[in-house]
Amino acid sequence: MLNNKPGFRAAVLFSAGIILFRYCHPGNIFILSASLSIAAFVIFLSFFRKGKPPRDLLMILLIVLAGIMRSAYLEKELVSGEHIRDLNLIGKYVRIEGWIEDKKIYSDGNTILTVNLLSLIVDGQKTGELRGKLRIFLRDCPAGAGYGDIIRSGGILTDFRGRRNPGEADLREYYYNQGIYADFRIPDGMPVEFMESSHGNPILREVIEPVRFYLIGLLDQNHDDHELELLKAILLGERSGLDREIIQDFKDAGTMHILAVSGLHVGFVVLIFQEIFLFAGIPKMRILPVIMIVIIILYILLTGARPPVMRAGLFFILYYISVLTQKRRDRLNLLGSTAIILLLINPKDLFNPGFQLSFAAVFGILIVMNEMDGYVTEINGGRIRRLILLQYNRVKTLFFMSVGAIAGTSILTAFHFNRIVFGAVLLNLIAIPLSGIIVFLGIFELMLGSFWDLAAHFIAIIIDILIEALFVFNRLFSEFKWTGLYISHKEIILVVSGVILVLSSLILLKYRFRFRYCIILLLTIIISFTGWMFQKSEEVAEITFLDVGQGDSAIIILPDGTKWLIDVGGEFENYNAGERHILPFFRWSGIRRLDGVFISHLNSDHYGGLTEVLKVVNCDTVYLGSDFMNNKDYGGLKDILKEKNIPVRKLNAGDVIQRNATIGIKVLSPDPLLSLKNLPINETSLVLRLHYGRISFLFTGDIGSVTEEYLSAKDVLLRSTVLKTAHHGSGGSSSSEFLEKVCPDFAVINVGRFNNFGHPSPETVQRLINAGAEILRTDIHGAISFITDGEKIKLVK
Repeated sequence: MLNNKPGFRAAVLFSAGIILFRYCHPGNIFILSASLSIAAFVIFLSFFRKGKPPRDLLMILLIVLAGIMRSAYLEKELVSGEHIRDLNLIGKYVRIEGWIEDKKIYSDGNTILTVNLLSLIVDGQKTGELRGKLRIFLRDCPAGAGYGDIIRSGGILTDFRGRRNPGEADLREYYYNQGIYADFRIPDGMPVEFMESSHGNPILREVIEPVRFYLIGLLDQNHDDHELELLKAILLGERSGLDREIIQDFKDAGTMHILAVSGLHVGFVVLIFQEIFLFAGIPKMRILPVIMIVIIILYILLTGARPPVMRAGLFFILYYISVLTQKRRDRLNLLGSTAIILLLINPKDLFNPGFQLSFAAVFGILIVMNEMDGYVTEINGGRIRRLILLQYNRVKTLFFMSVGAIAGTSILTAFHFNRIVFGAVLLNLIAIPLSGIIVFLGIFELMLGSFWDLAAHFIAIIIDILIEALFVFNRLFSEFKWTGLYISHKEIILVVSGVILVLSSLILLKYRFRFRYCIILLLTIIISFTGWMFQKSEEVAEITFLDVGQGDSAIIILPDGTKWLIDVGGEFENYNAGERHILPFFRWSGIRRLDGVFISHLNSDHYGGLTEVLKVVNCDTVYLGSDFMNNKDYGGLKDILKEKNIPVRKLNAGDVIQRNATIGIKVLSPDPLLSLKNLPINETSLVLRLHYGRISFLFTGDIGSVTEEYLSAKDVLLRSTVLKTAHHGSGGSSSSEFLEKVCPDFAVINVGRFNNFGHPSPETVQRLINAGAEILRTDIHGAISFITDGEKIKLVK
């Protein structure tokens, strides 16, 4: 069983062991490991008996066991000794000392450092030698500070949050997989001290980093910032200086792999230097593999030894080793061997989306290329005809490679990012050769820049033209809606079924409708039908309070498909709640249009994210409690509303938005009878009561005591199953009298962690407890969902 492509099969089994360790209880892991060990021992004893020993089964058990044991050993190694993860210091002020491992300078001038801890001081007491990494954000970082230097400062340790809302990335897992266990926040005005040291790898510190900065300096002499940042990303993997809009264009167009130095770029470098050396007459089977291995290692180091380039570089290194040893070079075996080596170093890489996508893309390319032999056009005829056919075969090869990469990664991109990009197949026919030429010319620019400025400058002009062309093509494709499709979590089963359906259909054609493949096709059709049935909506409403930090946002999905959004979180420096939290949730849940958006009041933490949302999602109506169209302070919001021709409706107390006899929203405030001229803007908040049968939700915006007293005194129905607690749980809201009228079973507090306002107030929390409400907080629980059929209600945290 393992004789056919043993490296690839071993990688699959080793990965299975890692997965078993991750998703099984530690006690179960011990039992499982013991069972596998006993089984392997029994099988080993069978070698001494007559007959054919079950070698394949023994190897399977041993490789799976190896995956389990390597994961267990790494886990034990991480928690042993003095490690930052062992110390309960989150939220506390400490002074740290550590050495800089990585430095990224972004387009806004801010810097992110990855720092290896040496020691820290807590309450005046200095720890001994300490292990673990921190991430540090700096507004002003000295240009000379870099790899190996020591940083000292005081600040607050904060942990990375897990997945806050459905559809978002799990930042805790992402950073933990890189060995980074905390964020270090340095307060404004706190002095930061840098000092040269001998920490880190001396080769990196004394050779690679200076060379890297020298090469960046050469590029800086010949390119403007716009082209320079893209060239640095493509050549050296330094993309932190790219504008967010450019990165988003590459994401939307499906060409993000061009910006992340990975297999594509290593392949370009290998191809360029291999052709140069062959042209120079260096023997292919002797010295060339050694030279190429050295060049690949140097390129890995120059690009910062980041995971994508490490994966690709290792694959090519193994390839050239097999050339040197004259072993059989099966590419799937090389791929499997690469995976095993990387997973032996860090088993957690298996759960990194980048790791998964890298290997899935190469796997898809290799599978498609293996089947492509019959589609290559035979090159014959005259010189011009041969040249045309050669280019035709190259384009065809590139097309099949793009198809293979997208086919291999489609399920993973749907699962991780809720998107499949179809247009990338066509765009890559342009973008990949274009980026290859840019890499080729960029290498020559760097080679000539040290001694022939004029030639380097001439090449730089050509590169700038090609980069602008790449920008234009990406912008063009990113604006076309048909080039990609967002997939909800419920539709992923259809994607899986579709991929299996296509593959099984191709197999049927190739193997002339053999019986077993017909069974596979039939099962796929059944799964697809089941997946379609799964999409049929039930007669339930789903109300989700999203975690948008210090702000409000809730999405209402009714049984008839109506979708209402109440508040959209805030917008601050380099942060927009619509882009960061709400749109990922929409993609995850399959929301492509909104029937209405309700803005409770015009404080930025309630409407700030709306502009980004409306850029992507169509909306029928925006509802407000106060007129703002003549107010100059909301120019950006007014512009997007006018551009997309979205009507704005002002609501007053007594207005009703009814969907049917059992579902609707009643507006309780603002009331024209209540003079709001001299009241704070919070008191003008929309107060909405959503009712569905016997279940109701009360949304209170940021109202304070004035509006609460007014509503409590009026003859208005306030009784609600779920209360969206006013003003993030501030002390001036949610009075005992008001809560007595509402009498909620659940109280949801939208609040940001470590906010500067002291929300929620302990007094307010106590009043909610006294009212008999179960308290739910977005800063603790993340997104909070309720599902109801109008009779019963179910809480989903």
